[in-house]
Amino acid sequence: MSNLRDLNLNISYGPSHDRLREFFIPAMGASVRYDRAAGYFSSTMLAVAAAGVTKLTLNGGKMRLLCGADLSEH
Repeated sequence: MSNLRDLNLNISYGPSHDRLREFFIPAMGASVRYDRAAGYFSSTMLAVAAAGVTKLTLNGGKMRLLCGADLSEH
């Protein structure tokens, strides 16, 4: 397993970058922990980034999410 220091990451990523493939998936694949706090968080993001999340779990990693939820009675 590589670590984050082994990755060739950019200092910033703009609209022309594929942030999912160029940053998120490689970073998750080299990580053992992912902590995120967000006012809004979509589980769709996890589905889109499943390759990175899978690698995180294969590394024995843990994910902690703190986010707002839109709940309904139905």
